Amino acid sequence: MRRRQRRHVVLSLVAGVAALLVAGLPTAGGNTLSTGEQVVFPERAAVPRLPCRPGDRPETDLQGRVPKQDLLTGRAAEGYTCNLEVVGRFPTTAWAGFDTYQDCAYVAREGGAGGVLVLDVADPAHPVPTDVLATPAMLDPWESLRVNAKRGLLVAAGEPKPFIDIYDLTKDCRHPRLLSSAQILPAKGHEGWFAPDGNTYYASTTRNTDGVALLPSLFPVDIINPEQPRLMSSWMLQAQTHGGFTTEDGTRSYVCQQEAPPKDALLVLDTTSVATRQPGPQAGVLAQVPLGDNQWCQGAYRVTYDGHPYLIQYGERSGAADCSREDDNWANFGYPRIFDLADESRPRLVSTALLEVHLPEHCQDVTGEGAANGLGYSVHHCAPDRLYDPTILVCSWFAAGLRVLDIRDPHHPVEIGYFNPGINGALGTSARPVVRAERGEIWFTHDLAGLFVLRFRDGVWPFRDSEKCPEFDDHYFAHYNPGSSCSTATFDGIGKPAPAAPRYQKRKR
Repeated sequence: MRRRQRRHVVLSLVAGVAALLVAGLPTAGGNTLSTGEQVVFPERAAVPRLPCRPGDRPETDLQGRVPKQDLLTGRAAEGYTCNLEVVGRFPTTAWAGFDTYQDCAYVAREGGAGGVLVLDVADPAHPVPTDVLATPAMLDPWESLRVNAKRGLLVAAGEPKPFIDIYDLTKDCRHPRLLSSAQILPAKGHEGWFAPDGNTYYASTTRNTDGVALLPSLFPVDIINPEQPRLMSSWMLQAQTHGGFTTEDGTRSYVCQQEAPPKDALLVLDTTSVATRQPGPQAGVLAQVPLGDNQWCQGAYRVTYDGHPYLIQYGERSGAADCSREDDNWANFGYPRIFDLADESRPRLVSTALLEVHLPEHCQDVTGEGAANGLGYSVHHCAPDRLYDPTILVCSWFAAGLRVLDIRDPHHPVEIGYFNPGINGALGTSARPVVRAERGEIWFTHDLAGLFVLRFRDGVWPFRDSEKCPEFDDHYFAHYNPGSSCSTATFDGIGKPAPAAPRYQKRKR
């Protein structure tokens, strides 16, 4: 395809993958953004993939695509599978909220259709419904539905009703016990996440304007007493706020600023004042990382490899789904990125995970396809198997289904499998998946097909040559692997700085 002459190249390839070289990236305390309009990429490449196994139903076109021909012939309704098989399923509607505690799953149903469904998945082949949560925030929690396993709490900060609902799961996760349902104005919800100790819940909103003025968009909520949640502060940032992640000691939060380019960015915030419970806590911006062709940054995870920190970020839309930046090599849809976080004031992009359907040379063929509202084949939510020496990243990709990346080498991710239920015009796979590593299972929901429990075929994963247990005390791994025999599957590391060599010594695994 003919390309215009590249004028302002701000990204170059590192080890065959795009790496961030944006001039003017902010130093510590900086608030500047790249103009974004000058961002031009070299030729893009799709993430490599493993071959599928006999008996799979592989994709028939570009990696990630559901071609129109398959919709017309009915092939798309059969779904697409590669290296993954279904262990169990529960049919229901679903949307963007999903989490688990012990053997219970919490499914936010489509558009407030009856609240949050509770499922007992102790037998993964036969999930059983046990309850429905229908308090104000649970009726439409969007992406705010989260569990904190250390304290056994389930929280949602719903939209559009400005409520925060808190449930206790410790007595019987199959029948959560309501602790409080409160309005804490001006806090609003849409997304949200816990600090690992479970004492703070960050509610974030994409409704941060009254039509005239910009309003606060991020709200730390004290839930030390879950029966009386207390708004600690209201933070005004430059744009809407989406998902985020907070470290074990609560002093760092990695927060998505959701906007169209050039304002779409990943923020590195100093949240020490929240962790130490200072009056009227404020967040300090340590870095503001422009995301190039991304629109609507969705979420992030801080992970380490041999104690070296990295940041996984993903966003749910491209800034040019209409092909308007095709000649600048912008991706057609949103995709995951991995940053080296050795210098937290200047995170450095080391890899991207584009599918073939994301490549700009295919834009004219695929634009308008897939999920509605321009989301198409974008990634939406992701989950690693653990925070320390992660092995896989599992992502929901709207119309491209659930897809799994081998991220043992953060510089070179590889796709090892996918599962896309029958396509019928819905948004697709929207909610954050859950990785139950010790059971070798992946739990996820599809908007119209419901809950699925999957396993890899023929020993593809868990990887035989990878350590079974995380390198450091891993509250995230402990959450999703209850009863683990790993000494590092523990909440003991909460309250400590996030591990980074050489401050931490490895524990025996």
